[in-house]
Amino acid sequence: MEQDFKDIIIKKFGSQANFAKTLNWSRQKLNKIILKQREAKVSEINLMAKELNISVSAVIDFLS
Repeated sequence: MEQDFKDIIIKKFGSQANFAKTLNWSRQKLNKIILKQREAKVSEINLMAKELNISVSAVIDFLS
């Protein structure tokens, strides 16, 4: 699942760094969330879903 989420990010933004910039986050923050080293807040999940144009439940599935 983790790889699928990364693939969606790369397909839409070209890199995790570009996605992090879009979210106004550091690359490290995004990476820790993707690698499940940091739990995402509800507001962060909502923002990721909005920017990726996917459902909130899909983001939750990828991160769980």
